[in-house]
Amino acid sequence: MLTNLSINLLLSFSLVLDLILAGIIAWKSAKKSIDSIFALCAVFVSLWSFGILMFRLVDNFTQALFWNREFIVAAAFIATTFLHFTLVFTGTKLNPLKTLLLHLPAVLTSFLVFIPNAFIRDIIMRTWGKESILGYLYPFYGLWYVTYSGAAVGILFVKMLKASGIFKNQLLYMLIATIGTYSIGMYFNLILILLGNYRYVWVGPYNSLFMVSIITYAILKHQLMDIKVVIKKTADYTIPFLISLICLWIINDLLPIPQIYKYIIITLVGGLFIRYYNYRKHLEFQEKQAVLEEKLQRMSVLESMRQSISGCAHDLKNPLGQIEAFTNNLARKLPRDVAKDEYISFCLEILQEATATLGTRIKDMLNEIKSTYALSGTLAQSAGNERYSLIEAEAEAAKRVLGVFSGIVNRDFPDTIYPAIPMNTLVIILSNLYTNAFAALSATSAPSITITARDLNEHYFLLEFADNGKGIPQEHQNKIFDLGYSTSGSSGIGLSWIRDTVRLAPNSGDITVKSTPDQGATLILKLRKKPS
Repeated sequence: MLTNLSINLLLSFSLVLDLILAGIIAWKSAKKSIDSIFALCAVFVSLWSFGILMFRLVDNFTQALFWNREFIVAAAFIATTFLHFTLVFTGTKLNPLKTLLLHLPAVLTSFLVFIPNAFIRDIIMRTWGKESILGYLYPFYGLWYVTYSGAAVGILFVKMLKASGIFKNQLLYMLIATIGTYSIGMYFNLILILLGNYRYVWVGPYNSLFMVSIITYAILKHQLMDIKVVIKKTADYTIPFLISLICLWIINDLLPIPQIYKYIIITLVGGLFIRYYNYRKHLEFQEKQAVLEEKLQRMSVLESMRQSISGCAHDLKNPLGQIEAFTNNLARKLPRDVAKDEYISFCLEILQEATATLGTRIKDMLNEIKSTYALSGTLAQSAGNERYSLIEAEAEAAKRVLGVFSGIVNRDFPDTIYPAIPMNTLVIILSNLYTNAFAALSATSAPSITITARDLNEHYFLLEFADNGKGIPQEHQNKIFDLGYSTSGSSGIGLSWIRDTVRLAPNSGDITVKSTPDQGATLILKLRKKPS
């Protein structure tokens, strides 16, 4: 069992940390009403912890009764201030009258608690500590407390069901923190008390510190934007501490050494756990940083190549235009007898065809660079793009490029897939895939394109883009995603851009190919889904 000293140290730690957190919020976020409300809630949590601590420490009945009443009042204001915080956070407007009515039960409790026998009839000394004998108003106090706490959880839950995007995630992780705290706190500090068990009244304050710490850290560091990270980090640091307490509980009666040495041993054990955790996280961070640097370097090289290709295309465009104009003028102005010379006529035709072909290739290259790379900057915004379905993106791409080919496309994918990549980027990817398929189908008597999609797991889906064209020879399949490589006379930019786009964070996807010559080819994209 935990000793009284251990419990009192836990309560002291909880109330001091709650006060520090409240002070930090008030100091750094005083201009925001929502942060001030939560700071006030943290103050009442610390007063609650302080009241329970003093209730355990004092020796006479009068002082014990005072502190018993104090932490009852503090708990009442915890319920009202947290409900107030929940309402404001979820967008509910409260005028001064509604705010007063919201806190009215706690205000009434502050007066009614001093009526003799109303909340506390007696305080009895037990071998394990003090036990309060409840009065006739305490069950009603418990009822409205449960109502307020349930209302806060219910509001978070209902708003979460209706919300979307980042706000939905905020509400979800606030709900997780709140339910965990309230479930444990109500069991030890309400249900057991109503059943006459005051022995574990100290559990609630330390448990509430979990929720206060999560939301405080989120307010200061993440503006409540990444509560999932905060919950995980808090749990990672709390678990070693709890393990230390369990070890202390186990060895308390086994080691015949002074209590202070037991605390030192447990502190060292907890410190080693936390140090190991930090070391593992540091290694994970280094690995992620290396991957990110590699992707950024690849994008830098890709951007340099884009600029070089674009510059070369522009440099070639002007002299090529001059050659084309000179050739056409020469063909028109040659003397008739010279123009009839078969060899000269043949050379002029070859020159005109070559310049026309080069002009078309340069024009296509510039257009493709412009269309595929103009949206590269949208990748950084992929976490914040509007929610859309795969069906919408494919329909937009089909509208842009299919035209008379719309009848050859077969589609098989559900309407419940929501890609994380920005819609305009996915539309360009699908447009490029259609263009490649058309080139492969040019000599096919009964051309067809089949697009299928299915969920891969919770985070990814697979999109398969198949055609029944000439296929891709085995020796070319590893090269088709290289920049500038092409087997159809195109610029060789589209597939390379698709690969780098879907692989780049935060998309973190991939594209592969499988093909059998003369039986068609299938391009398989692994794409991230937008969180629900």
